[in-house]
Amino acid sequence: MPVISAYTIFVVATFLGVFAYKVVPLSMGPILEATSYIYITVFGVTIFKEKLTKRKVVALITIIAGIIVYSTFGV
Repeated sequence: MPVISAYTIFVVATFLGVFAYKVVPLSMGPILEATSYIYITVFGVTIFKEKLTKRKVVALITIIAGIIVYSTFGV
């Protein structure tokens, strides 16, 4: 049963992604996907009480800097 549930969630998420690209420009896709790492870290720290290490902070800063550079100078 867990496998069927996981595949169902996967299929629904895939269809939602396809429908989202009808509204969001394709060039914004990588930016939105990169922000998922930020959300995952925030949820992990707040909900699951994970520790925020220096390495994670540096990684998040790098991701945010990449998002800013891509948003500012990207095509």
